[in-house]
Amino acid sequence: MRLWFLSYHSPDQALGQRLKTALEGKDSDARVFFAPSSLRAGGFWSRALAEEIAQADAFILLVGEKGVGAWQELEYDEALDKRVKFADFPIILVLLEGQTAPGSIPAATALDHHP
Repeated sequence: MRLWFLSYHSPDQALGQRLKTALEGKDSDARVFFAPSSLRAGGFWSRALAEEIAQADAFILLVGEKGVGAWQELEYDEALDKRVKFADFPIILVLLEGQTAPGSIPAATALDHHP
């Protein structure tokens, strides 16, 4: 089973849910980490997020209408740390049409997403 970690900004939750559904539809063996269904309210999120990224086979950074949120920056840093240790760990940037890659992320990894 493949594990995808989907990082999104809370105001873009609906877009994140659509991407999660699309990924699961294309890959029936996949499990997509998506905070609303994967985290427990009141839990230690920082530790849980780091553990999920450590177990993930790929990291997806979704940049929607509201841009990148503070939690996404932390998640991306964790994923980048894993990428440094494991060169084959993919970090995938998905941009909503009209959005640009955040300055710290190479634009060469960007993909356009048309909802």
